[in-house]
Amino acid sequence: MTVHNKFTTTRNELSAGMIGRDDEITLLLTALLSKEHCLFVGPPGTGKSMLADALVAWIDGNKFSYLFNKYSEPNDVFGPIDIAGLKAGDHRRITHGKLPEAHVAFLDEIFKASSAILNSLLKILNEGKFTNGLTEVACPLKLCIGASNEWGTEAKELAALFDRFMLRKWVEPVSGEDQIDRLMFGDDIGVTLSTRLTMAELTQAQVDIRDNVMVGVDTKDAMHEIRRKLTSEGVIVGDRRLRKTTSIVKSFAWLNGHPVATTDDLEILSHLWWVHPDSQPQIVLDTIADIARPSGLLVAQHLADANEVFASFKPASNADPITIANESTTAIVKLKQIMRSLEGVGGPRGTTAVQRVKKMIQDIHLSQVSNVDLL
Repeated sequence: MTVHNKFTTTRNELSAGMIGRDDEITLLLTALLSKEHCLFVGPPGTGKSMLADALVAWIDGNKFSYLFNKYSEPNDVFGPIDIAGLKAGDHRRITHGKLPEAHVAFLDEIFKASSAILNSLLKILNEGKFTNGLTEVACPLKLCIGASNEWGTEAKELAALFDRFMLRKWVEPVSGEDQIDRLMFGDDIGVTLSTRLTMAELTQAQVDIRDNVMVGVDTKDAMHEIRRKLTSEGVIVGDRRLRKTTSIVKSFAWLNGHPVATTDDLEILSHLWWVHPDSQPQIVLDTIADIARPSGLLVAQHLADANEVFASFKPASNADPITIANESTTAIVKLKQIMRSLEGVGGPRGTTAVQRVKKMIQDIHLSQVSNVDLL
């Protein structure tokens, strides 16, 4: 099995085991390939930890996981002080099994990290280095997954930590009646991965991306146009993010099987090119959709419209058959229009979305028959 096939298989297996988390899965794999870090923020119970744990287990290397709280100390993250070294005047730590020696890390409730932890944490995330006593050591960290229930941008020191995560996403609870039904009643939930990823294979994939994946001229032009439009909207993409954009777009393209990054791959910018999490993500999302029109964003927009139509179809229990038929027809017509738009998008994601909308139409037909029979 090639390295690319391993990534594709794992992407599919994670998607099969976790409901409605395709975007989060893609972000994690893209972050891993591009040597960047990924942050998920959202309410408890949305599967952030489950997904992170599954990916961490997939990678064959040193692992470190930690749940921060207000009592967390540097010893918990970086290791205890070496007493022998301390007696010799070297304030070094025993880092075995701790973050400085990890290839992949999951840091839950990361914005609860204390000031005493932040400086060393920032240096590891940003530079891949840890100052251990009198020595500065290189850290092997390939991916850090951060998670929190709320954005950590209020305090200046937390804003600096927040900026170290190149890829960021708000994790919504599962939506869509079909997905909710599977979540409540399905017995096929849970992640089982059939492969493992070695450090050598990860390096091989990263070299392949660096040397062989190109960025098309049209894609470059679209990136410049998106950036200029965002600037006019007051969304300024910082130098650090601009510098790292190309490697992230190329990694996303490689993951999608594209030897040349196209405008379709600019979907990833919606998680990269914003600073403040209040209104900016939506501005960036709309701008990318208007200029680059990536299929992933179009599919997501069409599915959101379909979910809204389906959720609003709720005939009153005492409605007459004619009213039920009219409301059913109206909803089905709207859903068929959305389905035609999805068929125009094409691709695997478009095909999957078409099947979801077909299921909504079937459920409305069944609901219509059921409601009429009850009258």
